[in-house]
Amino acid sequence: MKCSEVNPGMTGFPPGTLNLEGNLAESYKEWIQSFELYLTATGIEEKSGKVQVAIFLQVAGSEAQRVYNTFDIVADDKEKIDVLKDRFKGYCEPKKNITYIRHVSFTRNQGSHENIDSYVMDLKNKAKPCEFEHLSDGLIRDRIVCGIQNEGCRARLLREADLTLVKAIDTCRAQEINSQQLKSLKSTEEHSMNAVKQVSKSRYRQNDSHKNQRSVHAERQALCKNCGRTHGKRNCPAFDKECHSCNKKNHFSKYCISKQKKKVDAIQYDYYDIEDELFIGTVSVDTVQQCEE
Repeated sequence: MKCSEVNPGMTGFPPGTLNLEGNLAESYKEWIQSFELYLTATGIEEKSGKVQVAIFLQVAGSEAQRVYNTFDIVADDKEKIDVLKDRFKGYCEPKKNITYIRHVSFTRNQGSHENIDSYVMDLKNKAKPCEFEHLSDGLIRDRIVCGIQNEGCRARLLREADLTLVKAIDTCRAQEINSQQLKSLKSTEEHSMNAVKQVSKSRYRQNDSHKNQRSVHAERQALCKNCGRTHGKRNCPAFDKECHSCNKKNHFSKYCISKQKKKVDAIQYDYYDIEDELFIGTVSVDTVQQCEE
């Protein structure tokens, strides 16, 4: 039976076949939700039970039909869609272990990188099969207080005498936003500090470069003791030239150290000679007096 035959002019998108392998409970839960939406969207839910049962089995697929054939359903119930849903639910969902299901819910803690909205959504989903009924909101609230990561936020929640689920969620959201803002501010400050360090390093390199340039400039400006000129370190014009005074290489005779040394020695020699002459020519007082007499 096609959708167009049931409701002419209405185009529907039925779910895929019912997967009866793996996690049957989860597969049936998702499939029946899609199927019920399909019935509503196409208007089939207004049709007779017989039509709805037929569409159920047609959409669910051949494997589901084989399972249906094993059900012991009385004739009066075979055209009731609710009976069919319950029988498939009983087949796909084994008897629940409420103690275990609640244990899973009560021990669910927030992940280290999980935001509060994702955590609360999972807590609510885990609470559905626990049959908490009217206690559900209070128990989810308590699990939030016990399971969140931030100790400061937990202390704030514990100080609230009339804490509700909504208030607990809002408080945790505000704490998350505050933490994100602080991280962003810290990141900006670290970036600024790194930028200052880079500028300081750049200035240091510039100063060091200027010092090197001044050193090179000073080196170039210094007078060479071998030629008496200014030049680069390895550009002395006296290099490999022979001195006319000492016959040695790499300096001009004008700046010959040996020549200058001879002059100094000569001056010192003359100085000592003069002293000697003066000393030899010195006349004592007694001698002068004797001459006068």
